Amino acid sequence: MTHRYPPRQAHSAGCDEEVLMPRLSPEQRENHRQRIVDAAWRCVARTGYCDLRVEDVCAEAAVGKGSFYLYFKRKDDVLFALLEQDAAAIEERIRSVVMSNQPGIDRLRLFAQTMLADHDDKGRMQVRADLWAEMFCEKSVRERFVEHLDRRRRLLSEAIEAGMRTGEFDGGVPAETLARILLAIVDGLMLHAAAAPRSMRWSYLRQGVDGLLAGLRAA
Repeated sequence: MTHRYPPRQAHSAGCDEEVLMPRLSPEQRENHRQRIVDAAWRCVARTGYCDLRVEDVCAEAAVGKGSFYLYFKRKDDVLFALLEQDAAAIEERIRSVVMSNQPGIDRLRLFAQTMLADHDDKGRMQVRADLWAEMFCEKSVRERFVEHLDRRRRLLSEAIEAGMRTGEFDGGVPAETLARILLAIVDGLMLHAAAAPRSMRWSYLRQGVDGLLAGLRAA
């Protein structure tokens, strides 16, 4: 297949090198971009985001810098891509919990267990820890992160409200507040695991979370 090439241009990041890129279909462009994102996950798992270099991501993805800068203007854009991908996965889990036919307590237990299971994914754990750190320094990261937190809280609140309507949960504490607490527990455990993974005893932690959830049952 013969590709048509656009005029030679330097990429927008100000690098001296120039590249020729073939015209790609939207599907090809998305696959190419995802290849770079997948490489970034692997690099972050090894080095963390702070020490991540564009050169390392390009080498891992086997692409040139010109290709990288077609999709990402700067390194922070890669962090946003990882944030969006991780957030989408988390929100999909919460939706599956909300749509489940299981009793309310079992729904919340399933959510907590699947979230805590991520402790084996070093790249995902590192990205979440780095996101929390970047959130306090970069307004744009904080705003994007808060958007996702708000969506998770609303989705989880729906599952809790459903349990309150059936009388399974005590309605003394608002569903939104309980959702905030549950999300804070899960996020907090993930941050502790990223900082000191060897100190975590996950079987005990799961039992502890189960005990807390059992306390939500209506008397």
